[in-house]
Amino acid sequence: MHMSCRGVLILGAAGAALAGGLPTGSARPAEAETADGTDASTRTERLYRSGEDADHPVDWDFLCTSGRRSGSWDSIPVPSNWEFHGYGTYNYGWNLVPEEKGHYRHTFTPPARWRDRRVFLVFEGSMTDTEAWINGEPAGPVHRGGFYRFRHEVTGKLRPGQDNLLEVTVSKDSADDSVNRAERLGNYWNFGGINTDHYETYDSTRRILQEQGDIFMPTEFLHGLYDGAAGAGLDDYWKLMGHERLSAGGFLWSLIDERIVRDDLGGTVDVAGNAAPDGILGPFREKEASFRDTMVRVGRSYEQASLSTPTPTGRKQRPHGSLWCAPSAPGSRQ
Repeated sequence: MHMSCRGVLILGAAGAALAGGLPTGSARPAEAETADGTDASTRTERLYRSGEDADHPVDWDFLCTSGRRSGSWDSIPVPSNWEFHGYGTYNYGWNLVPEEKGHYRHTFTPPARWRDRRVFLVFEGSMTDTEAWINGEPAGPVHRGGFYRFRHEVTGKLRPGQDNLLEVTVSKDSADDSVNRAERLGNYWNFGGINTDHYETYDSTRRILQEQGDIFMPTEFLHGLYDGAAGAGLDDYWKLMGHERLSAGGFLWSLIDERIVRDDLGGTVDVAGNAAPDGILGPFREKEASFRDTMVRVGRSYEQASLSTPTPTGRKQRPHGSLWCAPSAPGSRQ
């Protein structure tokens, strides 16, 4: 989380940050960063309140409402998922425990120079419904959904140059059933917490590709459940991608069987019975049948596309596209 100031406050890219940027009242978009060497008053500054990534977290005060270590304040590294730090309950897919929440508190001091600047509280990822308060005032409406960035403008609520209290409540399930159906009630482990960024949105991908038009994005090709058929359909997908001018690729679910080491079960490796063995690699990185099938199909399709896609000059080129394997369940850290 970061805070961003144009003079924007961003509360951390990994989890939460403050960003400070443009003078108050400026119509300039808060996202547009300026090049090095411009006036400091027009640049976005970021103050990471969480760590910048999962390997460099920052401790916050934390209370979990149910499950393990619940009911009293302690600390937790941010970004993270609270289950991996001894809190709450491990849940797989449809076995979600309702009403499990995590309460966070963190005190920070934004720069005094951020006075008269627009300041935003930015979350890169939070599972799932998230409410935030700055100095006891709501930072904005409840955000529902855990897979993308969101932000609140907190310009009038912040006290630059003084201690400020940030409070966040994260609900493990959503009050919106459509969010639960889309994100929670799936064939993967469900985790809670302020965590890392996940996926680019369609609009952000277009910006990365410099607004070059429509993008062919099949996203997930196939769920390789029970070590079967992860390579099925890849030939057809790859041919379609090869005929598009811009292709953002897709991913296989998943690279490794979705197992977690259960600290509440003496270090047992848990794959949720026969529900989670859906990787092209097993829980100990062993190559399974789907791995070989996938590599054969991708290699053959890539070679064929490379030989059949001419450039404007008549020379052959490789197709625009990529293949990703989802490393693990959303938000998990193994």
